[in-house]
Amino acid sequence: MEDFGPYSFFASVVNTSQHFWPSIKSLFNSSFITALVGSLAGAYAGAWGAQKIAVKAKYKEDALTQIRSINAAISTSYSIMNAFLAMKKQHIRALKVDFDRTKGLIERQRKGEIKYLEYTANLLTFPNIHSPVSILQSLVFEKISSPARARVLTLQIRESIEFLNASITERNNLIEKFKTIDFYKENLTDLYFGFPLDTIHDTSMPSLIEAIHNQVDDVIFFSLLLCKDLNQCGEKLKKNLDPQLQKICPKVENVDISKPASEGLLPSKELYAEWLKAFKND
Repeated sequence: MEDFGPYSFFASVVNTSQHFWPSIKSLFNSSFITALVGSLAGAYAGAWGAQKIAVKAKYKEDALTQIRSINAAISTSYSIMNAFLAMKKQHIRALKVDFDRTKGLIERQRKGEIKYLEYTANLLTFPNIHSPVSILQSLVFEKISSPARARVLTLQIRESIEFLNASITERNNLIEKFKTIDFYKENLTDLYFGFPLDTIHDTSMPSLIEAIHNQVDDVIFFSLLLCKDLNQCGEKLKKNLDPQLQKICPKVENVDISKPASEGLLPSKELYAEWLKAFKND
């Protein structure tokens, strides 16, 4: 046989492939291969379908868990707001209104506009406030995919309560001085209302009353705003679910503020205009 170098090898491969191709073709057309391919395709489709069902079930479970956590956070924030609304209604509003009114009357008396005036300084002490803000923070930061402003509001509520408790403690300590130290008892009017006294001009009490009033309003405002933001978050999440899942989802909680609004207990939104500009809802 003549040797044509590499061409003889190529010719040999071609001859061999031509010899085996009918057998190979027959094999791929056989019922065994057809069944094998069908089986593999079926297995892949089944696995893909099972994975799709598992992902859908996980999404359903996560969505329901999120909405339940949102409702828990709304309820917690609402309970905090209600506690401070009650505090404002029972004590803080009267403390601030009576203080401002009486101070104005004393100033008029000292100008000779009023001849006789009776008043009683409000020396009622307040306990520190304990609220479920830690529970609220855990829900908002750990259980919910919260918008940024909701997280900021939660921190503002905590901070406002801490500042309020510090103001309450300082006022209680000052009241103790009014009751026990002769200098404070003898100069009660000037020291209580912050009027100048010889070389002393102590405005501690009016400053503390103003701070307590504002800090109570802060907690009310931020708690209410958080309730609204969480409600929007829950409604948005529910809206993105398929109709069948929406039917079994719990209702997203909403708060009714008509009563405190009618009683004039809600702080004005205008007081927080700068804060709202800085932290727009996302």
